[in-house]
Amino acid sequence: MIINKLKRRLKHSPDYKFREIKIYNKKIHYVFNEVLTDSKVINEVILKYFYKMKRSDFNNIRNFIPNCNSEIIKFNQIVNYLNKGYLIVYYKKIYAFLVNSNLDRGVNLLNSELSIGGSKDSFNENIRINLGLIRKRIKSNLVSLNYEIGKISKTSINLLYID
Repeated sequence: MIINKLKRRLKHSPDYKFREIKIYNKKIHYVFNEVLTDSKVINEVILKYFYKMKRSDFNNIRNFIPNCNSEIIKFNQIVNYLNKGYLIVYYKKIYAFLVNSNLDRGVNLLNSELSIGGSKDSFNENIRINLGLIRKRIKSNLVSLNYEIGKISKTSINLLYID
């Protein structure tokens, strides 16, 4: 099944979320990247419309949700669309709905520490926003492993690599 194949491919990145809803005993699967998408739009617009659907609307999901940039895509395009902030919906076909969050704050220049060589950039936001800023720039299959370090501080870190 498409969703299981996608779960295996993205299993090491906890920022990809897999959900399922049932409407009229029909399973609709959806996948999104929590750092690149706007959860408010997903919950208050997309899912709201799904719950209002009639049985006949399932034949044309793409056109049922107004004011939303949507496309029918192929399996090999899913990760690319996820990394652009799309919500992926799977019901007979694979649909991509644009629900990207606003990640306009950029990476700032590091002012507090002296750096002789190497990068002068720093990440000033929380770990989710920083991960979103990286994913926004690197559109390939970026794997994110989440770890907690420190006995007292319990600091969350992400180890990122391109698969």
